[in-house]
Amino acid sequence: MDCIDHSTSTTRLLQLFEARGWLRWHRVLEPARRARFILVQHFAAQLEELPFGESAPQTDATAEALPPQRFVIDTWFVDPGQPAVVMPLENWMRGDGPDVD
Repeated sequence: MDCIDHSTSTTRLLQLFEARGWLRWHRVLEPARRARFILVQHFAAQLEELPFGESAPQTDATAEALPPQRFVIDTWFVDPGQPAVVMPLENWMRGDGPDVD
């Protein structure tokens, strides 16, 4: 399996969670893709915080002005069955990754 398979499987599982109402403050997006060169690409599942007022907890009026945060769920860095790496999309797009042994 490659990162495309991993991101697709993770996305489908998250979509199942979303359909059952188990994701309260996030929505599932299509997998994210980062590319440094034409042949060097990497994919990961992607979530976005729901906009203020939909299902997200209402904290204060300033939250309405902030754009929704996006996160990637990347299982490629760890062995099967281990917790996936979750990080902000911006960091992941810069090439950040976990420090795994």
